[in-house]
Amino acid sequence: MVWWSLQVTGILLQCRKSVALLLKMKMLCVIALPLLFLTACATTQKSGDLGAYLEAEIKVMGGKDVSRDKFPNLRGTWTAKRSKEAIFEGTVIFTENIAFEGIDNLLRQWYGLPVNSGTTPENQQQWTIPAKIAGCSIWYSKQGDGVRIIVLKPTTFR
Repeated sequence: MVWWSLQVTGILLQCRKSVALLLKMKMLCVIALPLLFLTACATTQKSGDLGAYLEAEIKVMGGKDVSRDKFPNLRGTWTAKRSKEAIFEGTVIFTENIAFEGIDNLLRQWYGLPVNSGTTPENQQQWTIPAKIAGCSIWYSKQGDGVRIIVLKPTTFR
């Protein structure tokens, strides 16, 4: 009976390690895919109110409406790169002079607390608002003096 118990325990540990590996691979795919599509993107330089632009971009990617009265002033400059791939749709926004705290506060007002999603390759904390909450996935983190925001349209694989 002890031998059987040890065998079951060993199998459960192997399953746990496999699940952990699958979760790491999923996280890698979620982080790597947005970076891969940057080569096939239309790039635009924008300035003005990032909150209004971000709201519109979230809607384009299938996101839920947000309360229009919850717009803190997020004036500044940013670069937006939108995917043109048929199998993958998303937008990456790089801010130049808009503070991380302002963007974090805006997204928290709209969708509640984000999920801690590990660190970026630049060793910055990364936050996610899952598609179940926002209607599309929103990833954001500090990058240099600005913020990187990734808005991903939900994808279904067949």
